[in-house]
Amino acid sequence: MKHRKLMTLFLALIMTLSFTPFNIANAEAAVGAWQINASDLSPSKNPEAKAAFDKAMDGIVGVNYKLIACLGSQVVQGTNYCLLCEATAVSPNAKSTYVLVYVYEDLEGKAEVTDVTGGIKARTTARLRVRKGPGTDYDIIKTVNRRSRVSVYGLLGEWAFVSCGTTLGWMNTKYLKKV
Repeated sequence: MKHRKLMTLFLALIMTLSFTPFNIANAEAAVGAWQINASDLSPSKNPEAKAAFDKAMDGIVGVNYKLIACLGSQVVQGTNYCLLCEATAVSPNAKSTYVLVYVYEDLEGKAEVTDVTGGIKARTTARLRVRKGPGTDYDIIKTVNRRSRVSVYGLLGEWAFVSCGTTLGWMNTKYLKKV
C-alpha cells in the first residue's frame, strides 16, 4: 500500500512538471525550468536539497516530515526543490501519509516551505485563526476568511494541522469542512 501511495505521488509530480518547461537530458538546468532528478533520488546523494529541507523544517511544529526523495529542482532567483516526504502528525497513534513538500532557498541560503500537497482538502466555515499549536493558548500566526481552502495533514483532538497558502499551523476542526 505504501508503495502505491509513493508511486501515485511520484506520478502526480511528473504530471505537474509536464505542464512546466523542464529539462531531463542536459546536466545543466535552464533558469526557470524544472529539472527532474533522473539519477539517485536519495537525500544523501542530493546534499543541497537536503540542506535546504533541513533549514526550512527548523521551527515547524505539529508534523514531523521525513525526507524520502529529492524529485526535482528549479533554478530561479535561488532554487525551488520538490521533495517527497513522509508526514506524521505529532500525536499518539498518528498515521503517516506521503506529501510533496516544496522548499525555496534564496541566494543568501535562507530556506522556507512554500507548499505542501497531498493532504485532505477542506474549507473553513468561518473566519478562522491559524495557530502555532493545537489550542487557544498558542499564538496566532494568521487569520483566514470563511471559505478559505486548506489542506489537513494531521489531527490532534479537535485540532487539525493544516497548510493555508504558505502558512503551516493549527485550526479548530469544528470550523473545517472536507471538500
